[in-house]
Amino acid sequence: MLSPETISFISAHLTDDVAALSLKGGGTLPHADFQSALAQIKARQAIRAKLPSWYENMQLELPVQLSVEQSSSERTASFKASLFAEKKGVLVDLTGGMGVDCSFLSQQFDKTCYVERNADLCALARHNFRV
Repeated sequence: MLSPETISFISAHLTDDVAALSLKGGGTLPHADFQSALAQIKARQAIRAKLPSWYENMQLELPVQLSVEQSSSERTASFKASLFAEKKGVLVDLTGGMGVDCSFLSQQFDKTCYVERNADLCALARHNFRV
């Protein structure tokens, strides 16, 4: 997961142009952390309007661009959750992705089972569900 230094770097450069930032380098960040930071900045810029509460939570780690593009918006996920008035039963999300729907829908169920075949996405979702 992201180090506190990497999270600070992301916060400081959240609105910067990623291409220009990549040419400047990461200063004291190790190369691997810098590359991760650039990917996180780009993903956060993509979700700013789509998932505002996720954008603001710097503890969340975001997946590759394709998964960000394919995820539900906060508004859509909230609407889906509103379709289940009573909190009961078990939710099984068989196409978990980055976990947006699951995180909103899980509030309407007693138990939730998140399923995702991509191990990297699954690890990110596991981390994000805890923060």
